Amino acid sequence: HEIADPDNFDEADAKLQNIKMRRVVNPLSVYIDHTSIECDGSDAKHGFAIDQYTKAEFEDKWPKFNAVSFDGLTVTNSDDIVMVAEFFQIVYEDAEICKLADGTITTPDKAAELGQQPAQTKTIQKKRVIRQLLSGSDVLEETYFTGEYIPLIPVHGEEHWVNGERHIFSLIRSGKDPPRMVNYWASLETELLQKAPQAPFIMAEGQAEGHEDDWRNPGSKMVLQFKQTDVNGAPAPVPQRVAPPTIPTGVINARQSAIQDMRDAMGIQQAGLGQKSNEHSGVAIQARVKEGDVSNAHFGDNLNRSIQHCGRVCISMMPEVIDTARIIRIIGPEDDPKSVAVNGAVLEGQNEVFDLTIGKYDIA
Repeated sequence: HEIADPDNFDEADAKLQNIKMRRVVNPLSVYIDHTSIECDGSDAKHGFAIDQYTKAEFEDKWPKFNAVSFDGLTVTNSDDIVMVAEFFQIVYEDAEICKLADGTITTPDKAAELGQQPAQTKTIQKKRVIRQLLSGSDVLEETYFTGEYIPLIPVHGEEHWVNGERHIFSLIRSGKDPPRMVNYWASLETELLQKAPQAPFIMAEGQAEGHEDDWRNPGSKMVLQFKQTDVNGAPAPVPQRVAPPTIPTGVINARQSAIQDMRDAMGIQQAGLGQKSNEHSGVAIQARVKEGDVSNAHFGDNLNRSIQHCGRVCISMMPEVIDTARIIRIIGPEDDPKSVAVNGAVLEGQNEVFDLTIGKYDIA
């Protein structure tokens, strides 16, 4: 979450924040709780992401701390990189909630703000997310992250459980060996062509005497002359053109088989990529495409789960981030933009009241 409009002169508006979704450029820089078993990572109890700073940036941002990288290495040169870990951890804290006369469940502070007297109160264990920035030797910053989920959302591919341990596979894991074989046969084909004879003609020694320039570049001449005797004066046959080199059929067939193995291993045939193959009718092409969709359905299914969890994370953050009166822009089911007043703000023509700090919401 970040400031929505830092250039706003109105002090209240300048503090308004929005929820942002950011991409992870390097997936290998993010580590999520290894005990998490849900496909969307919603049950993760901790996780951290590694960010990189130059030594100068580090000292400018955290002047009181030594530039020690998260891997424990002390940085010396100004151009060297300092790795900083952004660490998230779920903790449980006591929190007081109350029930109003109309059945609304909220906090005592919110009830007082609404001018209502709680009908019931109780103490619960509330999930909070601690956020820390860690160098190799210090806690650089520590605060709470809004919401109750670790804000790192994975999209898993295929998973296998072996002796209680999860093994995660990408789409191309099973397709690694066939491309290696394609590369091998292509390299062998290149090597055979490279070793093939380069001379286009064979003739006896001395037959080109006096016409050497013509035979160095025979393609540029309309007439090629030669002597009918060799260097010893003995009769010699007519120069013979050398047949072009051929590639062994076995190499070509093996390469084509490896390419088909690659498609079969990943379950994606030519028709699934929009390429022409053996299928000619529309029905046959659609059947091939559907075959690829079925064999890789779990990848898209896991992506949908992660998108849904992303919305769940946003909803859990919303009561703390969008907690003041404001007018926000929303996109409807038909992609039509609309402005809506929330949390007590007033908008002409709007009769409904939306308080995003109260209630629980589901995901569509």
